Amino acid sequence: MPSGVLTFVRSNDALRCLCENIQSHRLLYDLCLVNRRFNTLFSTSLYRHVHIRSNNELKGLLGNTHLTHIRRLTITEGAQHWSSALTVNELAQQLLEKMQDLKAFTWIGIALATRTVQLLHQSCNKLKSIHVAYPAEIQGRLLGLGIADEEDQGDEDSHEARTLFRIQDFSAFANLEEVTFYNIYDDLSRWRRTLAKILKSSPRLRKLGLSLSTETIARAYHRGKSATYIDFFDRLCDEFGATGASTLQLQSLRCGSTIYPRSPASLEKLTDLSHLEEVHVQNASVEGEIVYLSMYEEDEHIGIAFDTFLSPACRNLRRFTAYQLRGDVFEALCNNTDVEWTRQLAISFECPDEGNYEIAQILTEDSEFPGLPLQVRMMDLDFNDKYEDEISDILDNLVSSNSETLEGLALHLPKHPTRHGSFAHFDLLQEAVGRLPKLTQIAMNLHESIHGRTYTAEQLNKVEAEKLASAAHHLQYVNICWSFWRIWRPIDGEGRMSLILISLNEWEREDVELFRHTIFKAS
Repeated sequence: MPSGVLTFVRSNDALRCLCENIQSHRLLYDLCLVNRRFNTLFSTSLYRHVHIRSNNELKGLLGNTHLTHIRRLTITEGAQHWSSALTVNELAQQLLEKMQDLKAFTWIGIALATRTVQLLHQSCNKLKSIHVAYPAEIQGRLLGLGIADEEDQGDEDSHEARTLFRIQDFSAFANLEEVTFYNIYDDLSRWRRTLAKILKSSPRLRKLGLSLSTETIARAYHRGKSATYIDFFDRLCDEFGATGASTLQLQSLRCGSTIYPRSPASLEKLTDLSHLEEVHVQNASVEGEIVYLSMYEEDEHIGIAFDTFLSPACRNLRRFTAYQLRGDVFEALCNNTDVEWTRQLAISFECPDEGNYEIAQILTEDSEFPGLPLQVRMMDLDFNDKYEDEISDILDNLVSSNSETLEGLALHLPKHPTRHGSFAHFDLLQEAVGRLPKLTQIAMNLHESIHGRTYTAEQLNKVEAEKLASAAHHLQYVNICWSFWRIWRPIDGEGRMSLILISLNEWEREDVELFRHTIFKAS
């Protein structure tokens, strides 16, 4: 008689447990081909997360028998145009009616219809996550709401579009754990009331992300109502506090364009700071075709509560990101003398060397800032405009200050002037990573314009990744120019170790912290 362990291993329950822990769609697909039993058990997991990028994909799903197995639905702009927004919504509505077990809804870059939101609430009562990013120009191009047009007359098409798309009522949603609304547009007072209701009805909310659309900001600025966006977040916190609801325990707070957490007192009405693990603040100027509002003038301080986020008040903070490293951010970072706190921190800046400060300055001593040099868990470095001796010095400072803490590094090396696809000063980096024993993740050259490299360059990237993996014995993940690998070091029967790079698909990348969170884009 087989043992209980062997019986379990052979059972469908064991296969289901295995299935729940496989993220690779390729592996799941291969398992479906093993036999009929495997196909029955593993095929449903291919539909746990469905990402739709076109109308044809939407239409293809309508008759699918696995719709009830979808837990995460993502619909992104892809090739969609403004004229097809209604079609996308109508197709999505038919799908949502069949997704009673849906837990996460993501909608990016397409106008969202009032009816779609109604059906989402009616059909998907197990929903825990809503992520909506509205099109950046929805107000002007679709709704016909001009910047200076007080009456907003519009034409026949824009009036019809306003009926379909202008207002979505999310206030009835409750018990959510993740809420994101980017490019919030039109009536900010109505949005604030809606958000306060959602927050009150979602006491277990853990992730909150908000941003305002450039068109809405320009509209308010033109009408002399700048306070409606400058004070938007603080007033939201105050209005939530006035509901009498218990303070939230947010783990992630992402403050996008013109979401300014200025008042620590208001912030503490919203959430218990000690639970925050991730904070992003988009401290960038508001820039678009119709408006430019400078964030920083000569003053390097703009009133955002960086010194609250970057302090032991947020004792569990593990990741802080911002658009740029300016004086207020730099001082808040460097005035912190709690070494144990900074050692758990990962920092990332989309433009790390803007203004009067460079990220490399945190790696050297400075009598003005007793907290320097900082020891951090992950960081960015931009060597694009640096000479060889400067790069060498910065890497030496990185090793001397962070050899005991650094787990992840995102950086840009300039292109080699004579070798196609290669990097200058790569030997300096290779030598430095060998002296960082805790380094497990590295990403190089994150500029998105580098997509579409030649086959030769792709092969060269892999050779460079292998060199880094050989130098850094604990390195587990490498991203070079948007080629992603996991490093496997198998040992044969004679004790010899080999080095194998395994490509990661888009789902697997999401499990790697540096690839998922780093916002640094090399110039």
